[in-house]
Amino acid sequence: MFRVFRGTRLSLWGLACACVFLLGIPGKGSALDEVTYEAMLDKEKAKVGENVQYLVTVNFGTQTMVPNITPPSFNQFSVINEYQTSQTKNEDAEHVQVLKKFWLLRPNEPGKLSIAAAIITYQDPTTNLLKNGKTQVQFIQVESAENAPAGTGASAEKTKIGKTAAPPTREEIWAQPKFMAVVGGVILAVAVLLVWVLRRPRTRGPAAEDTALRGLEQAIRHAEQENLQAYYAALTRAFLDYLQNKFGIDGNVLGTEALLARMKAFGFGPDVLRELETFLKTADKAKFGGYVPHEDEMIVLHGIVKKFIEAGRRIRFQPALAKKKTPRGEDED
Repeated sequence: MFRVFRGTRLSLWGLACACVFLLGIPGKGSALDEVTYEAMLDKEKAKVGENVQYLVTVNFGTQTMVPNITPPSFNQFSVINEYQTSQTKNEDAEHVQVLKKFWLLRPNEPGKLSIAAAIITYQDPTTNLLKNGKTQVQFIQVESAENAPAGTGASAEKTKIGKTAAPPTREEIWAQPKFMAVVGGVILAVAVLLVWVLRRPRTRGPAAEDTALRGLEQAIRHAEQENLQAYYAALTRAFLDYLQNKFGIDGNVLGTEALLARMKAFGFGPDVLRELETFLKTADKAKFGGYVPHEDEMIVLHGIVKKFIEAGRRIRFQPALAKKKTPRGEDED
């Protein structure tokens, strides 16, 4: 039972993970053109011209990358070149020193364009405080090192501002390791689910064991009435009905050896089969010689049948075994 539950759980987890990964893969024509860039200084004081550590959040629609960057050592990009300009202006009647630094960057991972970053606006250099404690950051995306923004000493004719590269095509997505992993996960989950479905126990009718055990309880009532013949008949009927309901086998057709061989093929253990043989031999004597077991023997036979039925709970029905030919060459069904 635990193995069945574990297989079902693994299948469901596999399918769930595959769905999550698939939903995270953008297709051709996905609306992921606009890019939002945010930055935050990790300290409130800085000197003009100092390389300040800051946190950059790059949001590509549904995908977010948060590298911790300390210029000019970048986590996700390699620095190609660095430029700096400076100017003084009046803003809100305050003397503000504006420092702009440009880093022309190249991504360390394939599939991302080079970008250039323009920072930083500072408060009056005499105080070394940032205005409102914030930094103004602008990321300018370019196609190559030759297309740096104006003021960096390179041409800016083909500069793209605030745009990502074109969304990947279906063919490009299919070639990604992530997509192949998703496909493999789906196949594995479906395979596990199919194995569980094909190997789960199957019975002829609902709860064959419970039905048979109720038949044994009814047989005991005849024993309480001291009617051993009716008790034995009810006990035998419960056994034969169980063979039919669980395994599709007519116990009146097969002989003792054939029936034992069939039960062994289904997976019953030697101890159960040894006791079952005792019951079947007694049944043969009762069937052909009119034998009626005495009271002590009936208690033993009752225990044998009950043990056999309980052991059948772990046996799964196999149609191929139930349809085997009898020793006389006739189909028992």
